[in-house]
Amino acid sequence: MRAAIAAALGEATDLTVIAQEDLIPAGLRGINPRNPVNMSTYGGVQIEMSPEAREPEPLLQLVKAVAGVLRSDEWTVPAP
Repeated sequence: MRAAIAAALGEATDLTVIAQEDLIPAGLRGINPRNPVNMSTYGGVQIEMSPEAREPEPLLQLVKAVAGVLRSDEWTVPAP
């Protein structure tokens, strides 16, 4: 699911999407087990956004992109 969302975000706007963990500074990767996103049974997706991405138009496009992935067959919930 993370790869599908990263691809959709990259296609949705002209903003730079960095999805390769090794390119993200260690403290900003969101992989700490105490991070609430990582506490669910199936893990989660954390999206860090620049101030530019929080502007109304890019934000709307990003929300639509994530919703499109969640509605699609591009991901499945893993078996427990």
